[in-house]
Amino acid sequence: MKYPGLDLLRAIAIVWVMLFHSFIVGGLGEDYAWLSRYGWMGVDLFFVLSGFLIGTQV
Repeated sequence: MKYPGLDLLRAIAIVWVMLFHSFIVGGLGEDYAWLSRYGWMGVDLFFVLSGFLIGTQV
């Protein structure tokens, strides 16, 4: 079964993690300073959603 909404949320989590890593490496400015505090949430969200979506296909 496909869950397009959850796939979209997983894609948002991927972008969130990429921005977090960009902030650490090169800095994105003060507008994205919240990423340094909440970047770990993108990783957790990605892993939980991936586990659920892969588990439903098995």
